Amino acid sequence: MLENLREPQTVSSLWGAVRSRSEVVTFQRFTLALDFLYLIGAVEWDDGMLRRKQP
Repeated sequence: MLENLREPQTVSSLWGAVRSRSEVVTFQRFTLALDFLYLIGAVEWDDGMLRRKQP
């Protein structure tokens, strides 16, 4: 999913980009993955947009 966050985007647009992938499939898995990425500091929420954090 991180490879789809090259540019900041909304949750809806990211969902649209990844929902057909076999490892995602359901919105529940998608939100759990986003939660995990946020918890480990890989993404951030800024002014309504998801951004990939730079190391």
